[in-house]
Amino acid sequence: MRILSRGARDLTTNRVADVAGVSIGSLYQYFPDKQAIFGALLDRHVQQSTAALERAFAARRTSTLPELLGDLFTVSVQAHSAKPALYQFLASQAAGDLAVSRAHAACLQNGLRAALEREGHAPADAEGIAFVLSRQLDTLTHGVILDLPPTLPRELAEAEALRALTGYLTTCVARAAP
Repeated sequence: MRILSRGARDLTTNRVADVAGVSIGSLYQYFPDKQAIFGALLDRHVQQSTAALERAFAARRTSTLPELLGDLFTVSVQAHSAKPALYQFLASQAAGDLAVSRAHAACLQNGLRAALEREGHAPADAEGIAFVLSRQLDTLTHGVILDLPPTLPRELAEAEALRALTGYLTTCVARAAP
């Protein structure tokens, strides 16, 4: 990420065009300013993450809830691990397309709700549990990738995050049992 090494203020559209190997006119044809570039890159990241979640939901339709949750967490961590410095930079610089971010959150929440309902949870309970689990998963993923303390091994942070997710899920399942 040499291009980002000096920060957003020093990153100009001329520099982006130069690194991309296109003329500045071509760049402006698609992006009016560098914020538009940042937003488009962040949107692409969110769309790729959403597609990865959709594949995980499709592949785990018959899995247990803890297995599904583990896969979703792994997929989420992998999606953010590819280029964490770029993702952190983009998240700090660009609001991105709110509709894309909402679609990502809805994909995660709706998939979890459907899995919970398949396991016998009442729709209202499934909605509440899915809401909390989806927000926990997203927050813990970002914490493990972007805010990990230097003294904490990533593998340990991932294991603790997954334990927190499955702990909440286990509590909800036990609460719903007759």
